[in-house]
Amino acid sequence: MPSSPLPLSSPLFPSRGKSLPAPKLDLKKKTEVEFSLESIGSPLQKAGGAIFGDPTLRLVFLASMIRFCAGFTILAWLAPWARETLPNDVDAFIVYNAVIKSLGGLSATLIGAKICEELQKSEAAPAGFSIGGERADAVVPAVGSIVAAFLWVGLLLTDPVATDSGSFETVIFLLLLAYLAAENWLGPTVAIFQKGVPAESRGAALGLFGAATQVVGNAAPALVGQLDSAGMPLRDAFLSVVFVSYIASGLLFSAVAASIDPPADSTGLGE
Repeated sequence: MPSSPLPLSSPLFPSRGKSLPAPKLDLKKKTEVEFSLESIGSPLQKAGGAIFGDPTLRLVFLASMIRFCAGFTILAWLAPWARETLPNDVDAFIVYNAVIKSLGGLSATLIGAKICEELQKSEAAPAGFSIGGERADAVVPAVGSIVAAFLWVGLLLTDPVATDSGSFETVIFLLLLAYLAAENWLGPTVAIFQKGVPAESRGAALGLFGAATQVVGNAAPALVGQLDSAGMPLRDAFLSVVFVSYIASGLLFSAVAASIDPPADSTGLGE
């Protein structure tokens, strides 16, 4: 026997004369949403306040952004420069660059950490200006950036094909030295951030640091492309951006070192 049809007044078919109840606003859920948004924004605000409210961290932030300009420019334009300058050795150059970038970068990180450790034990340099203590975290990237700038000058001006100004082996050797000099900076820089930012805001501060440096750093390769399109030789555009970025970041890291209090027992000029 077929089942009887549902009455028109059933929950599935409300009667036409009755209106559906208005949805109720759950104030508790709204409060939870607002609280979650506030909990996201609050660490970022604290991190931004900690970074931009501290003169030393402001300098570190700026120095890091400019330092990334050099790194991203090399990442984007080293291969096109090699194809133009080393047409007969491009494949070998790519292999050597990959090996040097990985092993040389790792070695530079370890060497930089060891140098920082030793400098932190020192009291004052012979000239009287202390580079020990917490200043070591800024001294290492400062010196590394400036040395790397001149190594890249030597590397990019080497042109075995056009001018016989060097050999392929010279290019590879200078590339290794450049990586060893430059790639020691990130660890000490992060250490400065960790010491200067409150513990509860460090994660947000590093996230803000990473986002800002990525955005600014990516503008430098675009500038090389614009200079190249405007008629400047690729080598000159590439060299100009890399050299200026390294020198500027090195000077800013030097300013960071000068802004950090020297060891209590030193008699440096920073006291």
